[in-house]
Amino acid sequence: MFQWTYSGFPQAIAAVGSRLLGEGSLAAVLTTAVFLIFRRYPELLEKIRRAGQVLRVETCVPAAMLLPVVVRLAILPWVPPPQPGVHDGFSHLLVADTLASGRLANPPHRLWRQMETIYVLQRPAYASIYPIGQGIVLALGKVATGSPWSGVLLSVALMCGAITWMLFGCLPSSWAALGGLLASTAFGLAPEWVDSYYGGAFSAFGGALLFGALCRLRNAPSRALGSLGGLGWSICWLTRPFESLLLLAFAWMWIMALVLPGRRWKKGSLC
Repeated sequence: MFQWTYSGFPQAIAAVGSRLLGEGSLAAVLTTAVFLIFRRYPELLEKIRRAGQVLRVETCVPAAMLLPVVVRLAILPWVPPPQPGVHDGFSHLLVADTLASGRLANPPHRLWRQMETIYVLQRPAYASIYPIGQGIVLALGKVATGSPWSGVLLSVALMCGAITWMLFGCLPSSWAALGGLLASTAFGLAPEWVDSYYGGAFSAFGGALLFGALCRLRNAPSRALGSLGGLGWSICWLTRPFESLLLLAFAWMWIMALVLPGRRWKKGSLC
């Protein structure tokens, strides 16, 4: 097992590098094309700005949430719900089954030595090695509809909506709406997000909530935004506990950068 994993590691790195190179090249080409078009036709940029004035976060966020779900459900006759095929997915589904049964862990099996498998603890309790964040949303889907894949669709919808809401906090409305559309199509419809049980959509939802709250705290600090940012970080902690420590450090540095220069928080601030 170790030899197979080690021998396949260079090929996996090469595949990831090739994909990143392709995506980076495509992004560079599209960015250059957009820059040249707007430089050649400046009136087009002004038209986009005027059109963006009618876009509102209240309409763009639900649209971004519904787009990937509607498209994915529409192709169900040709592309059925995914079946778990890797160890990570099976382990997260174990978390979902355990939580849906009203337990945080299961008693060890009598024949636990014969049932040992990767990413699963056998003793002192039968449970997944992963945090429960991804399992929570899968368990919600299983309890609500009988299928954990419903939880995947829910997490993808929440991710796309939260990314759009985050962009409205730091970009003009026209560009924020465009970014939300790109997120819904590029991420929301990607198989590794919507057709896998180990995808990071729920974690991305938490990160978007955190950064969306941080973007708005500078101009309109409030307890609601602070609570929303805390909720976003908590979701990241429940899904990616080690990486969430970096987010926590960044969030506090951002808040301290607002407070230390002597900036006075407006009425209704966090304190």
